[in-house]
Amino acid sequence: FITVGRSIWETSEGTSDGAEENTTRCDLLLSVNLIREVVVDNGESWCELTTVTHAVSPGIPIFVGKQLGLTAAENYVKDIRKLFEK
Repeated sequence: FITVGRSIWETSEGTSDGAEENTTRCDLLLSVNLIREVVVDNGESWCELTTVTHAVSPGIPIFVGKQLGLTAAENYVKDIRKLFEK
């Protein structure tokens, strides 16, 4: 399975809503999730999840963004695992 997504920050006229001048806007340009079945040596079926996200956040320094991105990715996988442990 594959899912593709993007965020839309536009009004119905195709312009951005600039009413909030004191906020920083982050854009999710593209997100792709690839989910595929993997059969391991002992015959068990596992699920492999590959996530690729391209986002722009102009108000966050690159070194902070890299650290937050790695932490967010790790928490994303942990949250999915928790759902299936119940």
